[in-house]
Amino acid sequence: MKKFTLLLIALLSTIGVWATDVVVIDKSKDATTYGSLSSTTFTTNAASGMAGITIEGIKGTTATSFAYGACLALTSTASGTITMTAPTDYKIIGYSLNARSNTYAVPYTLTPSAGGSAVTTSTSGVILSASGLDAQTASFTYSATSANSFYIPSLTITVISSTANVVNVTYELYEYDGTTLVTSIVKEQEENSAIEVPASMSANTYFDYATEGTIGTEDCVIKVTRTLKNANIVYPISNLSNNKAYTLTTERGSLGTNGTQMVSTYGTSYSASNFAIINYENNYYLYSVADNKFVSNKTQPALTEDISEVSPLVFSLTTAPKYFMGIGSNGVNIAQGYGTGVVVNDWTTRDAGNQYTIEQAADFDPTTALATLEEYFHPTAEKLFNDAIAQLETYSYGTGLGYYHVTVDNQTYYSEVSSIISGLKAAGYSESNLTLAQALIDGTTINMPTAGQYLRIKGTYNTQFIGNGLASNNKYSRTDSEDEALVYFDGTTLRNVSTGKYFAITSGNSGWVWGDSKDAAKTIAFSSKQIGKYVIQCDNLYLYDGDSSVDRGSELPATTHAQYPRYTSWILESAEASAANMRISDAGWATFWAPFAVEVPAGVKAYTGELVENSWVRMIELDGVIPANAGVVVAGEEFNADLAPVEPQPNLAAESCYTGNTTGKVMNVPAGVYLLQKQDDVVG
Repeated sequence: MKKFTLLLIALLSTIGVWATDVVVIDKSKDATTYGSLSSTTFTTNAASGMAGITIEGIKGTTATSFAYGACLALTSTASGTITMTAPTDYKIIGYSLNARSNTYAVPYTLTPSAGGSAVTTSTSGVILSASGLDAQTASFTYSATSANSFYIPSLTITVISSTANVVNVTYELYEYDGTTLVTSIVKEQEENSAIEVPASMSANTYFDYATEGTIGTEDCVIKVTRTLKNANIVYPISNLSNNKAYTLTTERGSLGTNGTQMVSTYGTSYSASNFAIINYENNYYLYSVADNKFVSNKTQPALTEDISEVSPLVFSLTTAPKYFMGIGSNGVNIAQGYGTGVVVNDWTTRDAGNQYTIEQAADFDPTTALATLEEYFHPTAEKLFNDAIAQLETYSYGTGLGYYHVTVDNQTYYSEVSSIISGLKAAGYSESNLTLAQALIDGTTINMPTAGQYLRIKGTYNTQFIGNGLASNNKYSRTDSEDEALVYFDGTTLRNVSTGKYFAITSGNSGWVWGDSKDAAKTIAFSSKQIGKYVIQCDNLYLYDGDSSVDRGSELPATTHAQYPRYTSWILESAEASAANMRISDAGWATFWAPFAVEVPAGVKAYTGELVENSWVRMIELDGVIPANAGVVVAGEEFNADLAPVEPQPNLAAESCYTGNTTGKVMNVPAGVYLLQKQDDVVG
């Protein structure tokens, strides 16, 4: 199948690329060059690429009658329909148009007949497209709030044969290295037809194009590979070399120098200059070869030996192989409105004066330029290196809380990092050593509490632990007792080991307290703002390290931590709850107490006691776990083992008439106190 596209354009200032399926009408020519206008019907001729397409409902203008040049026009019309008809044995499969009104006070709304959506003109005109059509005739309507002239500088109509067998041909465009897919376009073509590379793929005049593949009777893929016509042009930018000098050229001319500053050949007698683009520590710097000086970052770039006035170049690809080039954040522009020869470095928009092709001009020895950069930047970089090493040495590396580790490439380092730091310090500054030191800093993080861990929370300013009770202001207490301070972290909440209560927040988030229910507890988050210290946070509430009279809850945004060091200076101490020994003799009965919860061993029964009418005790068997501080009577076969702590449970000691203590043998038993003893071979 032969595919034709009619393109009527009256806005181009230069001749476009000619191809078998595209016709470009220069604005200096009349539209009738590519067809004839009779009343309101325009009919294409052979010069358009295909004869016999009619466009009805328009009025033609000449190149001198309107600023847009040769256009299709709708004169003083508020609404209407434009109809496009393909010749016999052809059908329209899509169209697109660019349109403008002569005044934007009366915008037009365009509605395609199918395959598109309604659009309205604006200050930038309008583009309407419809695809997926399958008819000999297609149309679109236009409407406005009042009559107004309306112009169509460009209109593209795609037609195909309605009788030939067609296949889908996918054109894929690759860079010369064969690895980078730029884009792909699917076209319907006649079986066994010739390759027709889409104009949008082959329009870049800097490249030659080669194709691979053939079109047969099945859907197929044609690979299009583009290669620079001029091998001296740099593309991509990674092909730059310190050993080469380059010319930098835009549509407005090339960059040059006049001995004191950078100029251009635009409208002047200056000639293009050679510039080196020096890569130093992964930054590019612009260097005038003739003047042996760098180009400054000033608004009008000057030549300088003062590196403090020099900023790295920034490149961004616009249309290959052209690059937008900036010194610092702004673009280097051969400025059209500043006078001839003027180059500025404050241009942020893309235009013809800052789209650069970089072409290799000569060999270059970068020794002097590199030495200048080294002399300036090395002391700065060396200071950065020394500062990085000093920062790394403030960390204590290890596995416990308050210590740090470095995570690199998914491996965690503890002791090894100290050797790495010592080696870097001994070797001294180099670019690679600075990179490694900064990577170590970025990867260094404090060890956080983990689920199932026992710990104690201590203040830096108060120097006491968080206790297991309440202070006079009904907030948590402070203590010097390690037993009272022992807490269990289950990964989300904190629980006191001796009481089994949860660290919670009062109603309305006014402070931190101990709660009986896990429902009252809140998720605890740990972070670090000071070396070796922690921030303890729940929602927007931060734990405050103060005296017992201060409400230790405060709602502070995280950004204020540096201003409030008492919120960022908590010390977390890893703690191992000591194992508790349970021993049952051949008597089969014993007592047991521990300051933390333990599991009831297999083969052993544990009982609390309920005093009934002050005269007898009811034995109540525990199920699974003996809570902290619960005095219990245990029974079973002979048993002697150390029991490890488990997750804390609610403290049942107050509910039992049994009390426990850490004394192995009680002397001088007060009246009214009973002990489990063995007398005359009887346990009672």
